Amino acid sequence: MGWSELDAVLRKSEGEWTQFQEQAMRSITLYSRAITKFDQSERLIYTFTALEGMLLRDQSESIAQNIADRMAFALEKGMEERLAVVAAVRAAYEVRSKFIHHLQHGSDANEVSQFLIHAWMFFVRVLTAWLPHAQTKSEFIGEIEAVKYS
Repeated sequence: MGWSELDAVLRKSEGEWTQFQEQAMRSITLYSRAITKFDQSERLIYTFTALEGMLLRDQSESIAQNIADRMAFALEKGMEERLAVVAAVRAAYEVRSKFIHHLQHGSDANEVSQFLIHAWMFFVRVLTAWLPHAQTKSEFIGEIEAVKYS
């Protein structure tokens, strides 16, 4: 996909977007708030919320497991690289949960940084690979699942 296709999508008005494009743009807008936050806990809350909007079918799905697996298969091809994404997501989700549920701050900054890099790469991939053609979030998740089970 070229940048001209992305440009064409971004020039559409909201009423012309597909269901997926609308959801993706809402998630990317929320993610843009995350990257402006200095506080690590806030950054994680916004980032995970944006990812949940893209990678979960509904509220009954396991958050950490599905975000980790779907990000890994959306981003990487090799087993080791996928396992590294899964480990980074799980570590960051644990930090986020400690803050949300127990008001505990602090963590290994390297683990959180690795997760934030993967999140950034994921949203770039959404913009460049899926935004122009995916019609629904279900179709988008289905494409990732197809890679996982192929």
